[in-house]
Amino acid sequence: MRTLCLAVLTAGLTICGAAVAEVQLRSQAQASGDTLTLGDLFEGLDAKANIVVGPAPAPGSRATYQVKHIVALARIHGLDWRPTGREAPLVVARGGQQFGRGEVIDRLRDELRARGYRDRLEIDLAGRLYDAGFKRTGAALALREFELNQISGQFSATLVVTSHAGQREYLPLSGRALAVRRVPVVQRLIRRGETISEADVGWTELRLAPGTRGIAETMDAVLGQAARRPLRPGDPLQEADLTAPIIVQKGTLVTMVLQAPGLVLTSTGRALENAAIGEAVRVMNPHSKRTIDATVIGPDQVRVRLRRQFAATTNQ
Repeated sequence: MRTLCLAVLTAGLTICGAAVAEVQLRSQAQASGDTLTLGDLFEGLDAKANIVVGPAPAPGSRATYQVKHIVALARIHGLDWRPTGREAPLVVARGGQQFGRGEVIDRLRDELRARGYRDRLEIDLAGRLYDAGFKRTGAALALREFELNQISGQFSATLVVTSHAGQREYLPLSGRALAVRRVPVVQRLIRRGETISEADVGWTELRLAPGTRGIAETMDAVLGQAARRPLRPGDPLQEADLTAPIIVQKGTLVTMVLQAPGLVLTSTGRALENAAIGEAVRVMNPHSKRTIDATVIGPDQVRVRLRRQFAATTNQ
């Protein structure tokens, strides 16, 4: 009987203790999500701690609640709390910041620039995860395991979102990065062998894989050059499509010049191939029928070396 009375007394004390559990306003409030709950504002709550009372501040920002507003919340939700008159307005802070699709693309651009790509970049993200509504709250955003195909522009990586509490979320990331370049293009059909003039050239923007090489990108690289193949209007100009203009035509007569200290000899020969200025060309001496190696120095003019060419050049 004595044991039973003790148990009843103990239970009664417990119930009374629960009934008088004190609800206190927090001295510092920290929001953990997009909404603010009673438990974020008050200590000593149990069942009512998860009741939502409004939106939380934006990630990385704060909001101030006046005492009269807190009193109203306590009354609405039946909390046993009354202000003492010494309370200051409650500041609710929220850690981290909100990352969206734009921030992910910015991280990708930073990664590509760190790898030496200086072009203006257009980045497309694959998959529905990173649509316009993508948002993650955290303290930091980083990339890991970034891989780029320089030929196609396709990339893959792991996006790491670190929370304010140090927790990490790992998200797969893939898409395509293209470099936007402003390059010269011809505005009319240029036939093989034709020389490109300033009137033939315009400008356009191309979207290319970041590792694309061999595109002519300046006016100096185009003007005065001859086409190795027909060039269509609007086509990007590959450096391999251009060459110095032919100024010595196969089968034409050229002036051969031999120079030595105190000596200048000239003779006439027949070019055996087309050649541009500075290029090597084979020339036949019409008198000796010997082939001479020469270098083009001007229109229908070539220079021969002294050595064995001397006799062949002067054998008229």
